[in-house]
Amino acid sequence: MNWVFPLGSLTRNVQAQELLKNEVRVILGPQTTPETNFVVELGAKSQVPIVSFSATSSYLSPVRSPYFIQMAGADSSQLKAIASIFKGFGWKEVIFVYEDTGYQDGLIQYLSDAMREAGIQISMSSAISISANDLQIEEELLKLKSASSRVFLVHMAPPLDHDFFFRQTLQE
Repeated sequence: MNWVFPLGSLTRNVQAQELLKNEVRVILGPQTTPETNFVVELGAKSQVPIVSFSATSSYLSPVRSPYFIQMAGADSSQLKAIASIFKGFGWKEVIFVYEDTGYQDGLIQYLSDAMREAGIQISMSSAISISANDLQIEEELLKLKSASSRVFLVHMAPPLDHDFFFRQTLQE
């Protein structure tokens, strides 16, 4: 039997393990890079294709993961486009603020490369833990406000992005 199975919500990793035990043929839909990394490893061990329509990590590639099919554009291409936009505005310096999930190494390297190629300096980076409380976010915002650059590139997912911008508006 050929099975194609879309993954659901919170229990995606458990679902993927169960599906592979039941000889699924294709898994669709890991949403985030951490989910995708985990499921791609399982797929490679089981020789089951994994198709993601939203994971964008440049680390995940057919060379490294022959059973992974990435439908979204890679981070590296997206970051080059962002660097071009910044260059077009004449911005020479940027502060990079991101959620610290442990999966940013590739993203940070691609961002650094893209900005350097565009002649833009990353003057400061700020990693905010995904479990940061309001006080920790406010403390980080105070550090960011003291920086010389006024151009920020923020890379966060819900709910941290909401908390970050909400706390920022309260400080104004």
